[in-house]
Amino acid sequence: MANLTGKTLGKYTLGEQLGRGGMAEVYKAHHPVLDRDVTIKVLHGFLGGEDFLARFKREARAVASLRHAHIQQIHDFDFDGDHYYMVMEFIDWGTLQDLMLQQSREGRYLPSAKVLSWTTLTAAASSTAISNPPTSCWIPAAMPSSRTSALPG
Repeated sequence: MANLTGKTLGKYTLGEQLGRGGMAEVYKAHHPVLDRDVTIKVLHGFLGGEDFLARFKREARAVASLRHAHIQQIHDFDFDGDHYYMVMEFIDWGTLQDLMLQQSREGRYLPSAKVLSWTTLTAAASSTAISNPPTSCWIPAAMPSSRTSALPG
């Protein structure tokens, strides 16, 4: 799939590409009427067969059914004539890898209390997902910086 940055998908304007996998590409996007940033996962066009489409829809339904403070919420699933896509909340954070590299460059490491706290929250979110597992899922390897201030430790 060609990079869709700058294109319009439904009512969303696609911004930077955040990730790419075997099944889809993930973009930061903007909903102009609501003036809200979202994350959009776009199914690769060459995977438009019924099996992959059914899997993509199952993933959207499964993740949309989960409710947990540390699981990204699904807002929408649609088709614009060329692309199937799901719309998720946008959480403005870097990756855990980026944070660890930054800390390392500064000669610092993540405090063990913070790592333990994040591990506990990740386990709680995972426990929620285990009862209704998605078939595949794009999971950013990070904790949201906007939520870390509420974390213990």
